[in-house]
Amino acid sequence: MISIKNRLYILLSSMILFSCVQEQDKSSDQWQSDEIFLQITELRKEVASLRNELKTLKNNAGNKKLSVPRQVVASFPLADQIALGDKDAELAIVEFSDYQCPYCVRHAKQVYPDLKKNFVDTGKVKYFVRNFFKFLC
Repeated sequence: MISIKNRLYILLSSMILFSCVQEQDKSSDQWQSDEIFLQITELRKEVASLRNELKTLKNNAGNKKLSVPRQVVASFPLADQIALGDKDAELAIVEFSDYQCPYCVRHAKQVYPDLKKNFVDTGKVKYFVRNFFKFLC
């Protein structure tokens, strides 16, 4: 049989070990809580900073007037090109198209008929079609 002294020794040792384990768990839990709190605090600071920056950008954008881009006039040698429509029309439309492009095909089927009917056939515009890849070469 185990003596009372030994039993007390075992009980006391168990209590000491158990309390150390609990303290470790508490310190581990406390470290995690502190870390989470720190990260939340940092996130809040960053969000506040971003809100201030956004507010500044909005104020600056509201104070600036939008400038109208400079009008660019392109020049193409079209005198020797075949055109649809009235040769004396003041406006010209130059279409750069690719015969294999699906969007160009869609334009030719859906947009061009109305364009031709309303502007080319009425003599309002001259209509030129140029092959996009030949133009680049």
